[in-house]
Amino acid sequence: MDGKSRYVQTVRRLRLRHIELLRVLGEQCTLSAAATELSLSQSAVSKMLGEIERELGATLFHRSKRGVILSAEGEVAVRGARVLLNDLAALSEKVEMVHSGASDLLRIGTFSTVALLPFGLAALHRQFPNLKSRLVEGIAGDLIKRLLAGEIDCVVGSLPPDALSQAEIGELEFDVIAEDRLCVMAAPSHRLRGSRRLTLHQLSEERWVLPLEGTLLRSTFIASFLRENLRPPSADIESTSPVTMRWLVRADSERLGVMRWQQAREEIADGYLCMLALTSSPQLSPVALIYRKNVMGYGQILEDFKRVLIQEVRSLDASAKRRHVRKAG
Repeated sequence: MDGKSRYVQTVRRLRLRHIELLRVLGEQCTLSAAATELSLSQSAVSKMLGEIERELGATLFHRSKRGVILSAEGEVAVRGARVLLNDLAALSEKVEMVHSGASDLLRIGTFSTVALLPFGLAALHRQFPNLKSRLVEGIAGDLIKRLLAGEIDCVVGSLPPDALSQAEIGELEFDVIAEDRLCVMAAPSHRLRGSRRLTLHQLSEERWVLPLEGTLLRSTFIASFLRENLRPPSADIESTSPVTMRWLVRADSERLGVMRWQQAREEIADGYLCMLALTSSPQLSPVALIYRKNVMGYGQILEDFKRVLIQEVRSLDASAKRRHVRKAG
């Protein structure tokens, strides 16, 4: 039997109840607990598990007196079951929304606070006024897990190079939207404003407000100093919010902060902060649209979203330059 025939046969023989059982067994430690959750007898659960394992040709759970333990094949099966059920739930919700008048539902995860996303989302809704969108904010690792599980459709943000395993990378698509870099920000009245070609050594004794340790910006900041054989400065104030960073730097004109360029250009153009001119600007991972491979039904809306985001990058760059020129004049 070829691969395609076996796939068709598996789809016909495995029912949704089998998939639900896999999910439940991934969360429960015993067949009896799974049977209780599914309102089935333990013998029925045991029979269904045997059907699944025969159909997939692998032992998914090792039985013991203390319960069941996932095998390597079982971990793959349970993860796939979760994705299938989440995709089915999403399909049901999207059909319901379309039935009530919406054109589609787009679930977006984000962990990078940049102007690009709200501007891009607003532009997308102008083009598709009946679109429904849902923003889910969180830390990078959690959002990627939710993306892989089918709980959200895409993520917009900048990932650290080591944030994903090779297996996760293989399941995802990455469409670069905008390049990004780390910027050192100061109040307009800071004594170093206007200085040219500042080095990190010159900034090592300054007072800083920095993002929390473990964040992409903080890690990039530390690595930049280490590459120059310099001890990274500490911070007596830490904050992950660019808005809070702005006001802390403005409130103390002797203090410096860091932002990604995609946020910094708005602060510069609006006159809130200025960017110090470094001899080199540490590069950040680019802002990307991240989504799962081979997911049916989401391709067009994601293509439209990517197109709009790229258009907004150009528009924001041009707008920031115009505002900067007006203020300089």
